[in-house]
Amino acid sequence: MPLVTVLYEDSKIGKEFPLHKLVMRMVEDQINGQTWKLLKLVADNPRNGIDNVLGDVRAAELTAGPGFLFVLADRDVLTEHITRNARPGELRLAPTATDGEIAAAVQATAGGAADRVRVFLLHPNMEGLIQAIERCAPGRWDEDIARAKRKNRISRDYVLVEAAKAGMTELRACIRRHQPGLEALARALAEALPGETTA
Repeated sequence: MPLVTVLYEDSKIGKEFPLHKLVMRMVEDQINGQTWKLLKLVADNPRNGIDNVLGDVRAAELTAGPGFLFVLADRDVLTEHITRNARPGELRLAPTATDGEIAAAVQATAGGAADRVRVFLLHPNMEGLIQAIERCAPGRWDEDIARAKRKNRISRDYVLVEAAKAGMTELRACIRRHQPGLEALARALAEALPGETTA
């Protein structure tokens, strides 16, 4: 069983999930980890929609197993969804809700497993991440970035895979500065993993 399962609102095409690959490379940058060990301890679970993500959080005592359940979601989508679809007794969000309030609203739905659920946000969404990559790597992958910003999935995945390559540590450090949710997710994963995963 993995120590941590990361829920993503996106879907998976093919064997690899490039956003998770980028996240795990950020973890590896931080702890000098060995990729194969890290991947065995952290499972990716792309859920193809925020409804499915939040359903898994509500059932966290089952979906987390004995480990942690982390969520990475688009801030704008998550905020709108919670505001519109909160069940009776669940928190509703004001338009000015902070990241902490959004995370708390999601965690509160996890019942007895709430202490094992952590929520991290892309600002404001996946397109914001692509824009951060564009700012951090000016002149690189221009055509693919332009297509990715128009929601072309193939180009988006290509850019994420490129950003996850071993030699792109400076680029990833820059992305983390622009996307505090990714920074926090990478740090939380690094803290959750045992010391023997380091090289």
